[in-house]
Formats: sequence, C-alpha cells, structure tokens
Amino acid sequence: MDKKKILKKYIINSNNPEEIKKIIENKKKIILDFWAKWCNPCLKLGRTLKEILINIINNKSDEENDIPTIIKIDVEQLEEDVVNNFLKYPMFKFVEDISSIPVTAYFNDGKLLDRKILENQAHKGILIGSRVKNRMVEILKEINFI
Repeated sequence: MDKKKILKKYIINSNNPEEIKKIIENKKKIILDFWAKWCNPCLKLGRTLKEILINIINNKSDEENDIPTIIKIDVEQLEEDVVNNFLKYPMFKFVEDISSIPVTAYFNDGKLLDRKILENQAHKGILIGSRVKNRMVEILKEINFI
C-alpha cells in the first residue's frame, strides 16, 4: 500500500473541536497528538506514530475500522477561543490541564481511555532513539490498539 495514501487517510491535521468530535464519534480508535513544530520530542513522536501506523496497516487484512486514526493538533494554533471551544465538550475537558507537550490522548468508541504526557519523559531521555517506539507500542498494547 502507498505510504502517502495511508498517511492521508489515517493522519488528520485539525484544530477544529467540532470536526475532531465528529471523527471521534465515527471512528473506533483515535489517537490525539498534541504537538508543535519547535518541539523536537513532538516531532520524534510524530514520526514514530506514523511508523507504527504503517506497521499496523500492513498487518491488518480487512478490519479498516480497527486501524487507529491519528489526529494531530498543533498547539501553536490553539488560541484562547479555540481552547474554549474544546472545553464546550466534556470529552475534551482534559485539554485545560495540558501544560507541556507532547501529549497523546486515546479514544475508543467515542470514550477517552487515557492520556499520556510524554514531555517529562523526554527530559529523562525516554524519547531517545528506539525507546520512543518501544514506549508507544507498549502504550498502544495496554489500551488494545495493537
């Protein structure tokens, strides 16, 4: 399968809470990735999520709805009114607690399963090299995404 088509279908860039809410309600497994262009751990995590997604797709035969969709939210674009729009929806209440990035949140069947703040781990060296991939695979296995 063509990588670019895969990434276009399963990786969505959006800062629109209404659009994200609809996607969460219509897709089985969702990963929200809060990131910024200047954040090196965010960029590393983004590349790792893409790699894991491609591996999942290559190993799944026909259960398209079982493949996670990644929604990338650029925190640099989250102005106060956009954050307030997120907070209108109970499923996004955790957004007001985000104080560092990268942060990932996991939804299954429209319900928030968990959120992980990986920034502090980046400072401890956890997001270096293959460790980030191993940690993300571990997280995704814990929540039955893979």
